[in-house]
Amino acid sequence: MELEEKLKEEVVKGLVNHALDQVRMRYGSGEYGVESKKRYHNEKHSKLVIEEAKQLGVKALENGKIKTEELPLLIIAAAYHDLEQDMGSGENERISAKAAVEMMTNSKLFTLEEIKTVETVILSTEVSFATGVMEQPFTTVNYMTQLIADADLANLGQETSEFWRCTNLLMKEVFNTDELTTANEAKFLPGSESLLTNHKYFTEEARVKYPHQSENLKEVQDKLLKLKPSVLV
Repeated sequence: MELEEKLKEEVVKGLVNHALDQVRMRYGSGEYGVESKKRYHNEKHSKLVIEEAKQLGVKALENGKIKTEELPLLIIAAAYHDLEQDMGSGENERISAKAAVEMMTNSKLFTLEEIKTVETVILSTEVSFATGVMEQPFTTVNYMTQLIADADLANLGQETSEFWRCTNLLMKEVFNTDELTTANEAKFLPGSESLLTNHKYFTEEARVKYPHQSENLKEVQDKLLKLKPSVLV
């Protein structure tokens, strides 16, 4: 049993590295000074989500919210959740989940239940704006779906410097530019204000770990106030 567990650990590492390799090849590393196709949804973002999911998962394990054997599944899901980024919300998650399912199945070390869990967790990262505000409608299946949703949006409640780092990269990705204009910011930041106003972390672990959302909301509101005169000129 111990040998099988060690083998599974190595396979999990291999799956994570495979996912990161694929993201890096398709969307770039996201490292400073290295050109990336995606300025935000790249290997660096995937690595950060993996780390945040892992830390939240460890706390959830300590709090009795998930089981020991579920933590590696959460990490695999985090690694694969953004494997596809060119097909739009919903389809991105389905393609990413399919890739994880295929890799886990080919390893022959995971049960059907474990594979299905990873698929479900990846699908839960889909977001919807059907009601005019961002929703994560598939986060009610199990606690891990909520953990990964919180990890994916960790920056909303992280320290202000990290929030702006992520927000600026996302703006650059959306507008396909390396130099943001006040017009870009004026168009993008009202959405950020709405998101920060309405978003709530699902898990206690995330609420403790990411306590700065209200501060970041005020930062965005102050920025929008400063932008108004320049946009009107």
